[in-house]
Parts: sequence; structure tokens; C-alpha cells
Amino acid sequence: MNLQDTCAAPGCSQPPAAVLDVRLLCREHFFQDCYTQMDTIMRCLRDPAFQETGEEPVRQFLTECTRQAADLAGSTSPLDNLERARVLDILLRASEIGGRLRRSARRHARFSIHLLSERPGHSWKETTETIMVSQHGAAVRCGNAVQTGAVLRLVCAGTGREAPVRVVWQQSRTDGAREIGIEFLRDVNFWGMDWGPPDAETDSGPALTTRAN
Repeated sequence: MNLQDTCAAPGCSQPPAAVLDVRLLCREHFFQDCYTQMDTIMRCLRDPAFQETGEEPVRQFLTECTRQAADLAGSTSPLDNLERARVLDILLRASEIGGRLRRSARRHARFSIHLLSERPGHSWKETTETIMVSQHGAAVRCGNAVQTGAVLRLVCAGTGREAPVRVVWQQSRTDGAREIGIEFLRDVNFWGMDWGPPDAETDSGPALTTRAN
């Protein structure tokens, strides 16, 4: 990809770092555009007519958004803490919209969990913790190598509850650690949390931190 000298956002002189809707954007304007478009999608998804006609363009946008966010996470230019948090939030939000096409609250919450791979020739068990959770999935730390699309078994250490999950994205940190996004393969309230009505959360950034055992 041949990058232009500056971001395509009006008045911005920063170098481009990502592309969205055929526009080359700096990191800040990429984040802003992702949040703006995702918020617009969530408002539109409340209209049944939109769900019948607008699903494919939404999926195309989510694919592009996820790919660009993952590229930013793995770029040679390190992200600061706020940028990393935004990338993580965008990846999880894109996963939620793409998997459910409806609004789901996200909360920073630390649950102690076990991840198990039962694939023949590549079985392992790892005790780790969540970074952010939603009604339909979570972002978790993972020390084992996994592939996007892989199916794992998730066990909550505090409750013993189990559920099959699919890896929907992954990113490597500058310290060598790995974070992955997982989605539940069946619709259950795995975390036992009160999520409220689907449209209760309207902010465009990470929700308030919740600590859990």
C-alpha cells in the first residue's frame, strides 16, 4: 500500500497509519472513525428493515476495521497505553457486532479462567484471566499459540461453569504476551452479570472497571 504524506482527515497533518473506507488515516482519526461508524451501526440495527438489507455492508466494514486494528497492534511503531486500550476495545466491539448484530455492554473485569485446547496433537490447559468481558465473549490473556477460528473450552475458575468458545481475533503485545478475543458458541450469560437492556450503554469507549473473582 502506497501511503500519502498526511492523514485524509481535514486539517490533520499526521502521517497515515491505517485505511478505512478507502481513506488513509492517522491513528487518532482511525479510532474516531471506527467508533463513529460503530455507533451509527448500532443505532441502525434497532430498525428491523436495516437488519434485512444492511447486514453485508456492515460485515464488510467490520472485516476492514478488525484487520486494520490488528495491523496497528502488530505494527513496528509501538502503541501507548491509551491506543492499546482503544485497539482492544474496537476489536471486541467489532466481534460483538459481527457475531450478534446487536448492542452488548462491555466491562473491564478480571475473572480467573482456564482455557483448554482439545485439538489432537495440540492439547493444552492454561490458567489465565480476562481483560474485558461482554455478554457474548471476552478479551483474555493467552500464553499459548492459537489460530483465529480455533475452538477452545473455557472454564470459569470461580464457578466451574464451562462453555465452548471460538477465537475471533488475537494480538501480540510489545512485551511478548498475547491477547485474544473469544466468543461463546451458544447464547448463555456465562459471567452471571446483569447486562441491562441492549441499548443501555451509549459511550464510545471502554466501560468502567469491574473486579470479579
